[in-house]
Amino acid sequence: MKNLFLFLKRKKERRVPSARMNSRSVVSFLFWMGVLAVLFFTTQSYLRTAFLNEKVNGYQDSTHQELEKMVDDGFITSPAGEAYTEEFVRSFINIPLKEEERKKRSENLSTYLAEGLTLPDIENSANFKGERKLLRISLHERIGKGENAYYTYNVSYETLKAPPQPKKGEKKVPVTPLTKKVMITVPVATDGQNFNVIEQPYFSNVPSETRLSAVKNQEDDSKRNLKNEDELKRFATQFFTSYTENTVSEMSYLMESPESLKDLYQYRGVENFKVYDSEKNTYLIKTLVLLEDGETGIVTKQPFSITVEKKQDKFYVKKLLHSIGG
Repeated sequence: MKNLFLFLKRKKERRVPSARMNSRSVVSFLFWMGVLAVLFFTTQSYLRTAFLNEKVNGYQDSTHQELEKMVDDGFITSPAGEAYTEEFVRSFINIPLKEEERKKRSENLSTYLAEGLTLPDIENSANFKGERKLLRISLHERIGKGENAYYTYNVSYETLKAPPQPKKGEKKVPVTPLTKKVMITVPVATDGQNFNVIEQPYFSNVPSETRLSAVKNQEDDSKRNLKNEDELKRFATQFFTSYTENTVSEMSYLMESPESLKDLYQYRGVENFKVYDSEKNTYLIKTLVLLEDGETGIVTKQPFSITVEKKQDKFYVKKLLHSIGG
């Protein structure tokens, strides 16, 4: 009995270290799992933050570029910029005859100029004995280049030289004014609040007048469909009559993209009516439509190109263009 008691006691004592070892293993396992979890979530958080930062930076760059473009475009098209440069041109072109008025002109022009640019850098009118008057001015174009803008004006001015003093007994010689048409370009910049002329304005010739060719029917008349022309002319008369009498919703029964001239014009006929084959059961009509203004009685000739499709013995407008060349 004593021996059995000693055996059980020793067995119990041998189990204690095993239990302690298992407890330590669990704690160690949980500790390292916690460390790994912290590392994992820290890494994920860093990567997510880096990704979001990259996206945000991309959006910021894009937004900044858009804002810069808006600022530049706003500067170029600014009514204030146009008013500023036009007033400068008016002061610059007009040169008075009297010395006192010329002095005021010089003082006024100096207020437009950027730092480092003076009126003597732009002109020397000391030897000009006479006056120069602006007759007409109109904006031709405005162009932006970075932070600068260039306003170009068409101007017409008159130069009148002072006549020489007649000798005793001689009559005063009349002077004929000289008229000139030129273009003047004014380089300006802004700090967002004020404008300044940043470089010498320069002159250039007014573009020569051009005569562009009118839009014409580009279809080959040898491919005209004369066989169906009368039938389609009857349809065109019906269509354009409805076009001037029906509402837009009512025109949806006759055309794919409905429109209407109701209460604006009255149909009075067609001229230069031509029909061409298109796809199967589809025709291209080109014509001038005579439309009368009900208030004045004036008849205008308006160009149309309409693509007509025939379905179940009925015509339907698939496409309408307000041009003979479309």
